Amino acid sequence: MGSLMCPLDVAIMRWESSTLVRVTGELDLSNITSLERRLAEAEQSPGSTLVIDLTGLDFIDSTGLHSLARLHQRRRRTGGGVTVMTGARIGRIFHVIGLDQVLDVRCEECD
Repeated sequence: MGSLMCPLDVAIMRWESSTLVRVTGELDLSNITSLERRLAEAEQSPGSTLVIDLTGLDFIDSTGLHSLARLHQRRRRTGGGVTVMTGARIGRIFHVIGLDQVLDVRCEECD
């Protein structure tokens, strides 16, 4: 009996000064290229703020975390910002590995 996979979905919405990237499903090595393509597309948008909404994400592995850290580094070099919104389970991962000390992570459900 195999596990049920939640496919990755990445939606991009643009506003005047920001771009929202909503990521849902499961993010891992098998679909990281898809996310990175969409992030590159979002980075081309005018506006300085990039908001990554992970509240609908069920799973993230180290490749996904590393990709978000690299995005933050690229944006810092070009003067753009990145804010990551998470739910409690994914937010806990960011906290345990210390990525919440590097990225602007907003987790309404976290302590």
